[in-house]
Amino acid sequence: MRIFTLILSLIVMILFIIFLILNRSQYVDIRFLGFSYSGLPLFLVVFLSFLAGVFFALVIAVVNEIRIRNQLGRIKKENRRLKEELISLRNLPVEEEAEEKE
Repeated sequence: MRIFTLILSLIVMILFIIFLILNRSQYVDIRFLGFSYSGLPLFLVVFLSFLAGVFFALVIAVVNEIRIRNQLGRIKKENRRLKEELISLRNLPVEEEAEEKE
């Protein structure tokens, strides 16, 4: 699965680079949040948008990883508590057998 992901990522990157090369001579005007930028190369706008997407995906992945690690810690703590409870229950004397023998 890891090799498939690597190959797919490589194909996407190659297609992205080809797209950037083919569009290096086109210029666009951008208006964003009250600012106006004119004459920007299209490949630069696409590349910066790509980087912004990667950054936001990374932030979301890190937040998700932190949440999962916290959840794993809680589950491990509960697991330890339940194991200790099981051990203490196994060590209790069985009272029914003592009553039956008498």
